[in-house]
Amino acid sequence: MWRGVSIPFHLSTVAVPTQAAGSGRRQRPRCGHEPGQEEIPRSPPSPGPGSCRASAARTPSQQRFASPTACDPLPAAAAARPDRRRHTAAPPAYPAGLTAREVEVLRLVAQGLPNSAVAARLFLAPRTVNTHLTNIYTKLGVDNRAAATRFALEHGLA
Repeated sequence: MWRGVSIPFHLSTVAVPTQAAGSGRRQRPRCGHEPGQEEIPRSPPSPGPGSCRASAARTPSQQRFASPTACDPLPAAAAARPDRRRHTAAPPAYPAGLTAREVEVLRLVAQGLPNSAVAARLFLAPRTVNTHLTNIYTKLGVDNRAAATRFALEHGLA
């Protein structure tokens, strides 16, 4: 397979216009394409520097025994880049497995806002707010707004 795409290379083609728009001349369709489209095969990818283990070997003996067909999934430049995910802060853990969006909805509900006002403030549809509230009630084990508000006040979410 070619570059991780699920089609063989010989089937990957690009349609390129071959006549100016509005010229009035019609061409015969080629291979099921519209008139004015010509199939041009894409060129095969060239391996970049450092993309295969053979070129990453340090000594001549290592190059001799490196497998030329076992290429690394990332180019050398991308592999050398530091992983930025390690330096980001972990998302805060909310009680009862609530998500950040559910906490936002719960805070506004605890302030006494109706679903329509919560939806307007968070740029959501009222139906989405209702779905968030249903999920909140399930996670908290409650069945009304008053109990959810009490939970928010007890856990410092309001």
